[in-house]
Amino acid sequence: MAKAFAKDSISGTSTTPPSRSGPGSLPSTEYEDASGFPTLPPRAPNDRMQPMTGHFRRRKYYIPEEHVDSFKATVASPTRDVTRCEQLRAREQIMQVKIEGLMQKRSFGLLWTSYWVVLDQSAVRLYESEQASISRPDAPVEEIPAHRIVPEIPRNHPTWVICTDDWTKQKVLYLRSGCEPPTWEDVASARLWYWALGEQRGRDNA
Repeated sequence: MAKAFAKDSISGTSTTPPSRSGPGSLPSTEYEDASGFPTLPPRAPNDRMQPMTGHFRRRKYYIPEEHVDSFKATVASPTRDVTRCEQLRAREQIMQVKIEGLMQKRSFGLLWTSYWVVLDQSAVRLYESEQASISRPDAPVEEIPAHRIVPEIPRNHPTWVICTDDWTKQKVLYLRSGCEPPTWEDVASARLWYWALGEQRGRDNA
């Protein structure tokens, strides 16, 4: 599922291929060449409620096929880059982002829908996409006060983060970073969210 991006969580970059050992490693030949890096192009799910399984879960980002040509034409556009930077600076004026990334939210007890989720200094905010969180940060699909959230990772679902309202003792948000069976990337992403939510609550209640 999605990787989460937390400030100060990345200390550098590396070109070393992922480990091929352990429960979260990739299949030996289907998704890797001799260098150890994935070689098959990831494909997006047909809709936002389709489970992110297979190699799409391992490769978190994709360009929809119908937009490939337009992407190639605009990827190096200085105007596009400047606009994005201006939007990010504007967002920083109203939001202090602690962690953000593509996650799935459970609705009606059984449906999992993908959202770009942002934790800032005051709330957990769900957006339709990453671009929506940048261009319209004040218009999330859903917003939940962060200081009332008590996060929990179920023992039998290591990629889930269940959030309980500390006042009402009711579960108000189910998030997950990956489908079954979990990969180590999905488990690590869920733990990053768990730690960020717990840290934010502790800071607000201090």
